[in-house]
Amino acid sequence: MEDTGATTVQQLPLLIKEWLSTEDELRALSAAVREKRKRATMVRGMILKIMNGGNIGQLNISSGAV
Repeated sequence: MEDTGATTVQQLPLLIKEWLSTEDELRALSAAVREKRKRATMVRGMILKIMNGGNIGQLNISSGAV
């Protein structure tokens, strides 16, 4: 039983490093998602502006084709 505790304590530095690395990756991914959302919002605005200017009420994109 004590050996398992020692192994766990020995693994602690590696586990902490892995956790910190994972947190860093999550921060980077979150930043990328924020940028993608900004881009999507900007593009959506451009689409709506073009649609309003061209008197286009709706688009049929259900089949994936534009």
